Amino acid sequence: MTGLTGPGGGSVWRERLYAVATDKDFRGHLTTVLKSTGMTGDQVAGKASRLGGLPLPKATVTATLTRDKLPKLAFVEQLIRVCGVREEDQPLWIEVWHALEEGRAPSASPRTPCPRSRPRLSSQPSTSES
Repeated sequence: MTGLTGPGGGSVWRERLYAVATDKDFRGHLTTVLKSTGMTGDQVAGKASRLGGLPLPKATVTATLTRDKLPKLAFVEQLIRVCGVREEDQPLWIEVWHALEEGRAPSASPRTPCPRSRPRLSSQPSTSES
């Protein structure tokens, strides 16, 4: 499943990930990718260790995918590598992660509000005119 292709050989991840509306949806796709590998938790941990980078102990993977929040970017990057997501699809996962982190829907339109978006504090000092 990690190498899913659509008609004409294109990736189906683009359509699936651009339909993500919540952190939970995103975690669901990560879980789907993980399950599609058929690897056990120990095998995931072992492959992560061989690849280098962020360790992925079984307990961390389980806790992160069931926690009600967006996983950290380093976790996403390592998990999709370990699960064998095609190299050309990996930037899409990262792009969608950034969109969710910024509180916008992942799509071709970079400023589409995300349904679960939360108010952001402005980094600009407010100026008031008298």
